[in-house]
Order: sequence, then structure tokens, then C-alpha cells
Amino acid sequence: MNHRLITTTPNPFEIFADCRCLVGEGPLWNETDQALYWVDIVNGEIFRKRLDAATHDFERFRLEIGKIGGMVFTRDRALLLFAAQGRVWRWQPGATPVQQAELPAAAHTRFNDVIADPAGRICCGIAPAEKGDVGSLWRMETDGRFSCLEPATAGMPNGMGFSPDRKYFYFTVSNEKVIYRYDYVPDARPLANRVALIKVPENEGVPDGLTIDSEGCLWSAQWNGSRLVRYSPAGKKMQEYRFPIAKISCVTFGGLNFSNIFITTANHPWNETDYGKYRAGAVFRLKQSVRGLPEYFTQ
Repeated sequence: MNHRLITTTPNPFEIFADCRCLVGEGPLWNETDQALYWVDIVNGEIFRKRLDAATHDFERFRLEIGKIGGMVFTRDRALLLFAAQGRVWRWQPGATPVQQAELPAAAHTRFNDVIADPAGRICCGIAPAEKGDVGSLWRMETDGRFSCLEPATAGMPNGMGFSPDRKYFYFTVSNEKVIYRYDYVPDARPLANRVALIKVPENEGVPDGLTIDSEGCLWSAQWNGSRLVRYSPAGKKMQEYRFPIAKISCVTFGGLNFSNIFITTANHPWNETDYGKYRAGAVFRLKQSVRGLPEYFTQ
């Protein structure tokens, strides 16, 4: 396929959920529910909204497990929540969270962004404990044990994804403003053949959440960059969507045939003017022809 640069597009997104998140993140589509799930990291809340519901018709769950940095679905459609103090919880709406695992290396910080791999294991970023510290990338095996994949990232580990052919794994390090590509070797530790695939220019914000479409292109939400950018598998910018909101945090596909793009935003510290004018902190949606891919499940 000929991947060419496409002209910048003004914000074509509609409001999907008017949810007032401080830091909306980690959107996941549930095909069974026909619903989108996402988190507000700061408030430690999970949201759920069905595809055809009104913008204010969503559910909010406050679980009292601290900041939630990411989540993945299990095969029976429960959620594994990667939260504060390196703790992993299993949860379903209406139930009490049950702790499943714990990573001592993250006891003084929290998880940030996670993804299940094709084998059902979970790659999980660990946030720096203090400003200026390093982060890291780990993998939780299906038996709950952890192994380190990248021991030191220069700042916040972030969005991850897999190429449709499972040949590559992508990993964002926000403070480096780089999206790395690795060969996807299921049992490799550390990860194999790292390449700095995408280097985001200084004036274009910070790469945050990430997803991959069915054509193998990368979609990067760019924090403090007011934009969502689509890159070719070779790392060339193809298209960008501009927002009036600075903090664009994460992106995923869902809806009928995965033809909807959902994007979370942040409003932190809270600014009522930005919410009133632009709905900063809401979740947005775009219907279009490019299709996404379902996320992998864990056990």
C-alpha cells in the first residue's frame, strides 16, 4: 500500500462521553458489551459507555485502589487493573476488586499503560517514582510472575502496540519523545533489535497513548501537542488531526467492525474554561474507513 502524507485535518471528532476526566486514559473496546471502557488515572475511576448511549449516559466506578494506570480484558471479560504500589487487581462491574499479583519493584510508584501480547502475557510500564527518575518496562507472565524487559527508560513509559502480522512490538517513551520498534520475539528478554522508529519534533507535543490499525499504521495521541497523528509502518507521518485541547492522551478503535476511533483527553489541573469551551476531559469519537484491530486478551 502506498502510504503518503495527508494534509492536516481540523478536529472532526464528536463528543462520545462528556465525562469530565482529569486524566482520561486506557480506552478499551468490549465487543461483547458493545461498550467502551476507560479510566481516569488521577481519580482511580473506571468508566463504561455503550456505543449507542447518549453522551451523558455512562457508568462510573470508583474502586478505592489508587491510581489506575492501565487495564486489559481477560478471556471471560473480567478486567485486570494495573494500579498503584505495583498491585494488579481482577475486577468485574458490580464486584469487589481482588488482588491478583504484585510487583515489588513498583511498590513506591504505579503502573502506566499496559497491553496484552498475543500469548496472553501483559507488557506493563512502571512510572518513575519521582520527577527526573527513570521508568521501566516489565512483562507479567500468565502465572503472575514478572520479568523486566527494559530496566531504564528516560522518563514515562507509555503507549504500546503490535503489528498486525505480529512481527513487531511498539513502545513509547514519552520523555524521550520516541516511539521504539522491536522485533516481536515471544520469549525475548530483554526485547530484541530496538529501533527509534518515530522521533516527535519538539514543537509537536509528547507521544502518549498508541494503537495500531489493520493496515499496520500507528496512531499516536500527543500530550500537550493538541493532536492525534497517524504514522506509516515505516514511521512516516501520514495524517494528523488537530484539537483545541492540549492534552490528548490515548486512542483505540472499536464500534461496528472497529470502524470508530475513540480518543481520551485530560484536563489537569482542572480548568473549567477549557471544559466549557472545548470539553477538555471528555472522550471523543471519529467514524471513518480505516479499521482497527481488537486487543489481545489475557488468561
